[in-house]
Amino acid sequence: MDISEIRQRNAKYLAQKIGGINAFSEKLGKSQPQISHIIGERPTKNIGNKIAREIEQAFNLEKDWLDHVHDELWEKPNVIPLQSKPEKSPPKFTDEEIKFMELLRKLSPEHKNLIEQTTKTLVATNQKPEQKVA
Repeated sequence: MDISEIRQRNAKYLAQKIGGINAFSEKLGKSQPQISHIIGERPTKNIGNKIAREIEQAFNLEKDWLDHVHDELWEKPNVIPLQSKPEKSPPKFTDEEIKFMELLRKLSPEHKNLIEQTTKTLVATNQKPEQKVA
């Protein structure tokens, strides 16, 4: 692991510790895009000597702290790579929804199209389907 990776990993740890890229950029007095360029999801720049020292100063760390591996910090399970947007877990389907999807799979393409168009119309007009009286 080279110094660029070490600095980036340490800076990501610090950002995660204080609440993310926005909080990190505020603490450093830098813009969020500037910080995203060095520790975002897909960084495009390395952390140079000047910014490394600024980060250490902002966090009251000793000089060159950012340049060293800190395994004890990196291995904690709550430290995850920063992402621009939080990942969302896929929606969970109810049993009724699963049964409905299984029925849809059995339909011909023409019938699937008819159901799709009817559903879109109902949603767009917020209408309730007519119920048959027994």
